[in-house]
Amino acid sequence: MTDAPLLQLSGLHAEDTGGVTVLDGASLAIEVGETHVIHVLPDQDSDAIGAVVLGSHRYRLTDGAVRLRGEDIGGWPANIRAGAGLFRAAPAPQGRAGISNLSVLRAIAPAGMGDAATDDNVDEAVDGEATGVTAVRRSAIRILDRLGLDQSLLTEDVGTATSPVDALGAALLRVLFQRPEVVLVDLAAFSESPEIFALLTKGVGLARFERPGLGTLIMSRDERLLDHLEPDHIHVLSGGRVTACDRAELASFVTTNDSETRHE
Repeated sequence: MTDAPLLQLSGLHAEDTGGVTVLDGASLAIEVGETHVIHVLPDQDSDAIGAVVLGSHRYRLTDGAVRLRGEDIGGWPANIRAGAGLFRAAPAPQGRAGISNLSVLRAIAPAGMGDAATDDNVDEAVDGEATGVTAVRRSAIRILDRLGLDQSLLTEDVGTATSPVDALGAALLRVLFQRPEVVLVDLAAFSESPEIFALLTKGVGLARFERPGLGTLIMSRDERLLDHLEPDHIHVLSGGRVTACDRAELASFVTTNDSETRHE
């Protein structure tokens, strides 16, 4: 199925654990190398699409299909989906004492790579070193430098980031080390701000430079993201459905929603 989209969502209907409908026929197709942004209106669940695609037990898919390179993965458990190349960039749920971000990077670094996170497209190799602590640390520090982040992030325990920027930085490090086929980002989980938008844009740029075929799906509640990032496609999540739009149409969606909300 070489002509199939990289990731295809077809008529997704889903409920949360309380039986509330969160998706009501959502459809979307991401081709190889594309970046998509979904603007999530205030009354919509920004977490729903990413969680359903990754197979989270917090939502139940009642109808529709999720396909990766043409193959229906709806019956796959979350770990198999991750192993097949899906990655959800999200804040770590809680701190885990004694497990640093560096330890996580070392665990996911591809075996046999001298410079664990990147190849020659992004970074020079570390001569003669396998995926040990030194090689992983050197590679991670180079990435942090390019992201404009302090290397102290490496020694922080997982899930203990003191700012949304550090939380997103840790997630982007995992993306660049794990090198997935598709990345899904719920920006609302990181408290959206110009600093967050700038960091995400740098991270997406690095990831796509290393892996040109990477598919990226970003959920955001803030139009200002589009002042920093130029996606291939823009959509809006409204009424549980995904609708393609351009920047002007998105502004109209947002204005209409704001007006309706004020009059409720």
